[in-house]
Amino acid sequence: MGVNVAGSILGNRVLRKEDPKFLTTGGMYLDDIRDEPLLAGAAYVAYVRSTAAHGTISSIDTDEAATMPGVLAVHTAETLGLEPVPSGFNPMVSRTLLASDKVRYVGEPVVAVVAETYEQAVDAAQTVFVDIEPLEALIDIEAALASETLIYEAAGSNAVFDTTALGMPENTGDEFFADCEVVVEGRFVNQRVAPCPLEARAAAAAWDGDRLVQWLSTQHAQGAVAPIQAANGLDEGQVRIITPDVGGGFGAKIGTYPEELLLG
Repeated sequence: MGVNVAGSILGNRVLRKEDPKFLTTGGMYLDDIRDEPLLAGAAYVAYVRSTAAHGTISSIDTDEAATMPGVLAVHTAETLGLEPVPSGFNPMVSRTLLASDKVRYVGEPVVAVVAETYEQAVDAAQTVFVDIEPLEALIDIEAALASETLIYEAAGSNAVFDTTALGMPENTGDEFFADCEVVVEGRFVNQRVAPCPLEARAAAAAWDGDRLVQWLSTQHAQGAVAPIQAANGLDEGQVRIITPDVGGGFGAKIGTYPEELLLG
């Protein structure tokens, strides 16, 4: 026999309050925001992305893009004066929000094109030429651990995250198991996961006095405040995150990405 606990959803019928809207008039997603006064006359950004999984950037040619209709600005890490941002889990793992010295994955943003319309930004972005000298791309975990080709050279290894980054003791190697009566060894392979929400990542930003207001399709609005605040050199209380209806996330929208951090 089930026992209902006051305030608990266990054993209780839960009324989903959001369903009527989605089943009738529909949700209000980020791209549906058209009547917000702060976004009146907003420009659009399209990113030029790396087509290589790993490589050294030899040159970036943005001359043609800068002359395209409606283009307001074309930015690289150099023109924005971007400095490498260290990872929270390993300070030796750092990169600029727009790739500068090298690219580390297909799709990494390299150039930001700002235009009056989204279509103009996309058209101009397609004229940017990023010359990339390919480096070895490692797709096997064990090969990556043994390789001298490093994604982040300063880290000294392709193993850039372990339990010590979480404040836990080192738990690998024979010494860790030295006092165990029985040691069981196994090889476990987890499948690749590719979250594919119907609504792609999206963001919009505007200044309201000295406060940055950012609309973000995210699963973690509270967690987006600190990185956006840091990326823009702002003090506590100067960033407001607004999350409209989110068209799926599945884990892909928990973090805050360079494309979103750059909007301020």
